[in-house]
Amino acid sequence: MNRLFSALLALFLLSAPFFASARSGPIKVWASFQKIYVPGGYDSNDRVEIVGEGRFKNSCFRLAETKVQIDAQNKKIYLSPVAYEYSGDCLQVTVGFEKNIDVGILGAGTWEVIQGSGPTKLGAISIRETVGKNADDYLYAPVSQAFYHQQGAISKIVVSGDFPSDCFKLEQVKMTVEPSVLVLQPVVQFESRVDCKEGKFPFVREIVVNAVPAGRYLLHVRSLNGNSVNSLVDIN
Repeated sequence: MNRLFSALLALFLLSAPFFASARSGPIKVWASFQKIYVPGGYDSNDRVEIVGEGRFKNSCFRLAETKVQIDAQNKKIYLSPVAYEYSGDCLQVTVGFEKNIDVGILGAGTWEVIQGSGPTKLGAISIRETVGKNADDYLYAPVSQAFYHQQGAISKIVVSGDFPSDCFKLEQVKMTVEPSVLVLQPVVQFESRVDCKEGKFPFVREIVVNAVPAGRYLLHVRSLNGNSVNSLVDIN
């Protein structure tokens, strides 16, 4: 009996690598952010969004979800990013990834952002007390795209989208330069006319970027529907 058990155990151990390499689907593993980007200007009635950035060690990883746990009593936000690991051929190069994270509405105060059970403190979010009942400080344009363009010494940010009515007008785009974040607030005016037409009315605005220190930034553009447009850009 002992010889039979030993033989079966040896056969299993020899065949285990074969079964591991032959799995058809990915497995879930923990990932990690090396840095988070936190826009300023949030108050206690805003939906808070942050962006996490990290790197995978090879090409066999794909970011899945990021689990968010809120400890309101101690003002802590716990992030647990998860990735899919595939068993195919992997390019041995680092692959960058980023994730927009919807934290939700937070109370006024300073919140710590913590990753994993280690834990690792990634940063903090300052939330001010709201002073009004409106969802935002301004009426924002419905921005659907925003990108950064640099040609020579000239740097521009282009925002675009579609107004739902011809009674909207893009008045100005406020830009605030924060540590590692460029916050754009596309402020609109609404003319309450009886002859307003509904439909799609495209708009485009270029903003010249001056006197911004070189570095990597989150381009954070507020939008009418509450879903900000976010992208990571390098300013040279």
